[in-house]
Amino acid sequence: MWGITLPSTLDMLGHKMIPASASSMNKMGICPSQFDAQYVGRHVPKIPFAPNEATAKGEKFHAIIETAAKNRTHVTDNDLTCEIINSHLDLCYAMPMVMIEKDFGWNDETQSREWRGRKLGVRADLFAKNGELGVYIDWKTGKVKTQTLQAELTAYILFQNYPDLTQITSRFIYVEHSQMVDYVFTRDTQYVESLFALVNQEWMQYPSETLTIKLDLLLAEYWDHQKVKEFPAVKNGLCKQWCQVTTCKHHGGRE
Repeated sequence: MWGITLPSTLDMLGHKMIPASASSMNKMGICPSQFDAQYVGRHVPKIPFAPNEATAKGEKFHAIIETAAKNRTHVTDNDLTCEIINSHLDLCYAMPMVMIEKDFGWNDETQSREWRGRKLGVRADLFAKNGELGVYIDWKTGKVKTQTLQAELTAYILFQNYPDLTQITSRFIYVEHSQMVDYVFTRDTQYVESLFALVNQEWMQYPSETLTIKLDLLLAEYWDHQKVKEFPAVKNGLCKQWCQVTTCKHHGGRE
Protein backbone atom coordinates (compact mmCIF):
# COMPACT_ATOMS: atom_id res chain seq x y z
CA MET A 1 0.00 0.00 0.00
CA TRP A 2 1.27 3.46 -1.04
CA GLY A 3 4.64 1.97 -2.06
CA ILE A 4 6.07 2.15 1.45
CA THR A 5 9.01 -0.10 2.40
CA LEU A 6 10.09 -0.18 6.04
CA PRO A 7 13.66 -1.06 7.09
CA SER A 8 14.70 -3.63 9.63
CA THR A 9 14.23 -2.53 13.22
CA LEU A 10 18.01 -2.78 13.55
CA ASP A 11 20.26 -0.69 11.34
CA MET A 12 23.42 -1.87 9.61
CA LEU A 13 25.46 -1.33 12.80
CA GLY A 14 23.06 -3.32 14.94
CA HIS A 15 21.62 -0.28 16.69
CA LYS A 16 17.92 -0.10 17.41
CA MET A 17 16.03 2.27 15.14
CA ILE A 18 13.81 4.95 16.66
CA PRO A 19 10.19 4.20 15.62
CA ALA A 20 8.62 6.75 13.31
CA SER A 21 5.92 9.02 14.68
CA ALA A 22 4.66 12.35 13.40
CA SER A 23 6.61 14.22 16.08
CA SER A 24 9.89 12.33 15.54
CA MET A 25 9.64 12.69 11.75
CA ASN A 26 8.84 16.39 12.06
CA LYS A 27 11.87 16.83 14.29
CA MET A 28 14.11 14.99 11.83
CA GLY A 29 12.73 17.05 8.95
CA ILE A 30 13.35 20.35 10.71
CA CYS A 31 16.83 19.52 12.00
CA PRO A 32 18.48 16.08 12.33
CA SER A 33 20.70 17.43 15.11
CA GLN A 34 17.62 18.31 17.19
CA PHE A 35 16.32 14.77 16.55
CA ASP A 36 19.64 13.38 17.78
CA ALA A 37 19.42 15.47 20.96
CA GLN A 38 15.87 14.39 21.71
CA TYR A 39 15.92 10.71 20.73
CA VAL A 40 19.45 9.33 20.23
CA GLY A 41 22.25 11.27 21.92
CA ARG A 42 24.99 10.19 19.49
CA HIS A 43 26.66 13.48 18.55
CA VAL A 44 25.17 15.70 21.24
CA PRO A 45 23.99 14.79 24.76
CA LYS A 46 20.35 13.76 25.04
CA ILE A 47 18.24 16.61 26.34
CA PRO A 48 15.31 15.74 28.63
CA PHE A 49 11.90 17.08 27.70
CA ALA A 50 11.29 20.48 29.29
CA PRO A 51 7.62 21.51 29.54
CA ASN A 52 6.71 25.09 28.73
CA GLU A 53 3.60 27.26 28.77
CA ALA A 54 2.36 25.92 25.43
CA THR A 55 2.77 22.25 26.34
CA ALA A 56 1.17 22.83 29.75
CA LYS A 57 -1.87 24.41 28.08
CA GLY A 58 -2.12 21.54 25.62
CA GLU A 59 -1.97 18.95 28.38
CA LYS A 60 -4.65 20.78 30.38
CA PHE A 61 -7.06 20.98 27.44
CA HIS A 62 -6.45 17.37 26.42
CA ALA A 63 -7.15 16.20 29.98
CA ILE A 64 -10.46 18.12 30.06
CA ILE A 65 -11.63 16.67 26.74
CA GLU A 66 -10.38 13.16 27.55
CA THR A 67 -12.34 13.14 30.83
CA ALA A 68 -15.52 14.20 29.06
CA ALA A 69 -15.03 11.59 26.31
CA LYS A 70 -14.46 8.75 28.77
CA ASN A 71 -17.60 9.73 30.69
CA ARG A 72 -19.62 10.24 27.49
CA THR A 73 -20.43 13.80 28.53
CA HIS A 74 -19.81 17.30 27.14
CA VAL A 75 -17.06 19.86 27.71
CA THR A 76 -18.07 23.05 29.54
CA ASP A 77 -14.70 24.79 30.05
CA ASN A 78 -14.83 28.53 29.32
CA ASP A 79 -11.37 28.57 27.72
CA LEU A 80 -12.40 26.14 24.96
CA THR A 81 -14.72 26.46 21.97
CA CYS A 82 -17.04 23.84 23.35
CA GLU A 83 -19.50 23.75 20.45
CA ILE A 84 -17.04 22.29 17.98
CA ILE A 85 -15.67 19.84 20.56
CA ASN A 86 -19.05 18.62 21.75
CA SER A 87 -20.47 18.23 18.24
CA HIS A 88 -17.61 15.90 17.40
CA LEU A 89 -17.90 14.02 20.68
CA ASP A 90 -21.56 13.41 19.83
CA LEU A 91 -20.57 12.24 16.35
CA CYS A 92 -18.20 9.67 17.80
CA TYR A 93 -20.56 8.59 20.59
CA ALA A 94 -23.05 7.57 17.90
CA MET A 95 -20.56 5.23 16.18
CA PRO A 96 -20.31 1.52 17.14
CA MET A 97 -16.58 1.63 18.01
CA VAL A 98 -14.97 4.49 19.92
CA MET A 99 -11.42 4.54 21.31
CA ILE A 100 -9.96 7.31 23.48
CA GLU A 101 -6.23 8.02 23.86
CA LYS A 102 -5.41 4.83 21.99
CA ASP A 103 -1.92 3.84 20.78
CA PHE A 104 -1.69 2.22 17.34
CA GLY A 105 1.50 0.59 16.05
CA TRP A 106 2.62 -1.26 12.95
CA ASN A 107 5.57 -3.52 12.12
CA ASP A 108 5.57 -5.00 8.60
CA GLU A 109 8.21 -7.64 9.46
CA THR A 110 6.06 -9.31 12.09
CA GLN A 111 2.69 -8.03 10.81
CA SER A 112 2.24 -6.88 14.39
CA ARG A 113 -0.11 -4.11 15.42
CA GLU A 114 1.29 -3.99 18.96
CA TRP A 115 2.80 -0.79 20.33
CA ARG A 116 5.81 -2.67 21.69
CA GLY A 117 8.17 -3.49 18.82
CA ARG A 118 6.51 -1.05 16.43
CA LYS A 119 8.23 0.62 13.47
CA LEU A 120 5.48 3.21 13.09
CA GLY A 121 3.25 4.57 15.80
CA VAL A 122 0.50 7.09 16.47
CA ARG A 123 -1.59 8.00 19.50
CA ALA A 124 -5.19 8.85 18.69
CA ASP A 125 -6.95 11.38 20.91
CA LEU A 126 -10.15 9.88 19.57
CA PHE A 127 -10.79 7.17 16.96
CA ALA A 128 -14.27 6.07 15.92
CA LYS A 129 -15.20 3.39 13.41
CA ASN A 130 -18.43 2.50 11.69
CA GLY A 131 -18.02 -0.43 9.29
CA GLU A 132 -15.66 0.58 6.47
CA LEU A 133 -15.41 4.21 7.62
CA GLY A 134 -13.03 5.55 10.27
CA VAL A 135 -12.59 8.98 11.85
CA TYR A 136 -9.39 9.98 13.65
CA ILE A 137 -9.61 13.17 15.71
CA ASP A 138 -6.70 15.13 17.13
CA TRP A 139 -7.38 18.11 19.38
CA LYS A 140 -4.97 20.96 18.64
CA THR A 141 -4.05 24.11 20.53
CA GLY A 142 -2.19 27.03 19.01
CA LYS A 143 -2.57 28.55 15.56
CA VAL A 144 -4.35 26.77 12.73
CA LYS A 145 -2.02 25.06 10.26
CA THR A 146 -1.92 22.04 7.99
CA GLN A 147 -0.98 18.67 9.47
CA THR A 148 -0.18 16.72 6.30
CA LEU A 149 2.51 14.40 7.69
CA GLN A 150 0.56 13.41 10.80
CA ALA A 151 -2.58 12.87 8.72
CA GLU A 152 -0.77 10.61 6.22
CA LEU A 153 1.08 8.58 8.83
CA THR A 154 -2.06 8.10 10.91
CA ALA A 155 -4.13 6.95 7.94
CA TYR A 156 -1.44 4.47 6.85
CA ILE A 157 -1.20 2.92 10.34
CA LEU A 158 -4.98 2.73 10.77
CA PHE A 159 -5.42 1.08 7.38
CA GLN A 160 -2.89 -1.55 8.48
CA ASN A 161 -4.66 -2.05 11.82
CA TYR A 162 -8.12 -2.37 10.25
CA PRO A 163 -8.03 -4.17 6.88
CA ASP A 164 -11.79 -3.64 6.43
CA LEU A 165 -11.48 0.16 6.39
CA THR A 166 -11.90 1.74 2.96
CA GLN A 167 -11.90 5.41 4.01
CA ILE A 168 -10.34 7.34 6.88
CA THR A 169 -10.86 10.97 7.81
CA SER A 170 -7.95 12.49 9.74
CA ARG A 171 -9.47 15.53 11.43
CA PHE A 172 -7.54 18.17 13.35
CA ILE A 173 -9.73 20.39 15.51
CA TYR A 174 -8.31 23.68 16.78
CA VAL A 175 -10.10 23.96 20.08
CA GLU A 176 -9.41 27.67 20.61
CA HIS A 177 -10.47 28.83 17.15
CA SER A 178 -13.57 26.84 16.07
CA GLN A 179 -11.69 25.58 13.04
CA MET A 180 -10.72 22.17 11.72
CA VAL A 181 -8.57 20.73 8.95
CA ASP A 182 -9.76 17.52 7.29
CA TYR A 183 -7.83 14.95 5.28
CA VAL A 184 -9.94 12.24 3.66
CA PHE A 185 -8.01 9.12 2.64
CA THR A 186 -8.98 6.06 0.65
CA ARG A 187 -6.84 2.99 -0.03
CA ASP A 188 -5.41 4.52 -3.19
CA THR A 189 -2.73 7.21 -3.27
CA GLN A 190 -4.97 10.28 -3.14
CA TYR A 191 -6.41 12.36 -0.36
CA VAL A 192 -8.31 15.60 -0.13
CA GLU A 193 -7.34 18.41 2.25
CA SER A 194 -10.04 20.82 3.37
CA LEU A 195 -10.13 23.69 5.86
CA PHE A 196 -13.40 24.35 7.67
CA ALA A 197 -14.29 27.26 9.92
CA LEU A 198 -17.34 27.86 12.08
CA VAL A 199 -18.66 31.30 11.10
CA ASN A 200 -21.97 32.65 12.44
CA GLN A 201 -23.04 29.16 13.48
CA GLU A 202 -22.46 27.75 9.97
CA TRP A 203 -19.59 25.66 8.71
CA MET A 204 -17.73 27.41 5.89
CA GLN A 205 -15.47 25.27 3.68
CA TYR A 206 -12.45 26.79 2.01
CA PRO A 207 -11.27 25.38 -1.35
CA SER A 208 -10.17 21.75 -1.16
CA GLU A 209 -6.98 20.45 -2.71
CA THR A 210 -6.27 16.92 -3.93
CA LEU A 211 -2.70 15.90 -3.17
CA THR A 212 -0.50 12.86 -3.65
CA ILE A 213 0.86 10.79 -0.78
CA LYS A 214 4.56 11.49 -0.15
CA LEU A 215 4.92 9.49 3.06
CA ASP A 216 7.26 6.96 1.42
CA LEU A 217 9.83 9.66 0.61
CA LEU A 218 9.68 11.18 4.08
CA LEU A 219 10.10 7.78 5.75
CA ALA A 220 13.04 6.92 3.49
CA GLU A 221 14.84 10.09 4.56
CA TYR A 222 13.98 9.42 8.21
CA TRP A 223 15.45 5.90 8.12
CA ASP A 224 18.51 6.89 6.07
CA HIS A 225 19.71 9.39 8.69
CA GLN A 226 19.43 6.73 11.39
CA LYS A 227 21.14 4.00 9.35
CA VAL A 228 24.33 5.98 8.87
CA LYS A 229 24.03 7.81 12.19
CA GLU A 230 24.41 11.21 10.56
CA PHE A 231 22.48 14.05 12.17
CA PRO A 232 23.66 17.35 10.68
CA ALA A 233 22.55 20.66 12.15
CA VAL A 234 20.20 22.61 9.90
CA LYS A 235 19.49 26.26 10.53
CA ASN A 236 15.76 26.82 11.01
CA GLY A 237 13.19 29.03 12.69
CA LEU A 238 13.66 27.34 16.08
CA CYS A 239 17.37 28.17 16.37
CA LYS A 240 17.09 31.66 17.78
CA GLN A 241 15.11 30.98 20.95
CA TRP A 242 13.49 27.53 20.93
CA CYS A 243 16.30 25.02 20.35
CA GLN A 244 17.88 23.47 23.43
CA VAL A 245 21.05 22.26 21.68
CA THR A 246 23.20 25.06 23.09
CA THR A 247 26.42 23.69 21.59
CA CYS A 248 25.12 24.01 18.02
CA LYS A 249 26.74 26.65 15.82
CA HIS A 250 23.27 27.97 14.90
CA HIS A 251 21.96 28.25 18.46
CA GLY A 252 20.66 31.69 19.36
CA GLY A 253 20.75 32.77 15.73
CA ARG A 254 24.52 32.38 15.43
CA GLU A 255 25.82 31.98 11.88
